[in-house]
Amino acid sequence: MKRDLEHVAGLLGMVEETADKKGIIKTSLIKNYCDQAGLTWKDADQMDYTIELCIQEGLLSLVRIGHNMDVGVQLTWKGHNFLAK
Repeated sequence: MKRDLEHVAGLLGMVEETADKKGIIKTSLIKNYCDQAGLTWKDADQMDYTIELCIQEGLLSLVRIGHNMDVGVQLTWKGHNFLAK
């Protein structure tokens, strides 16, 4: 899989626009981004990989959301700075 900075910016931008203070559920982010970007569910693995790279780089943090403790992500300070460039 390849790193795609266009998708990094798109995913981070979507988190910034749609997440509440608790974050956004990771699977919802992937589905919504794929729908908005005109990607298919075949591209979902690539988006999941991109999110994992963003977590490793510190652009996103993992969070638990709701009573089910779903896996979610939230934008970090570093992620906001990435978008501001």
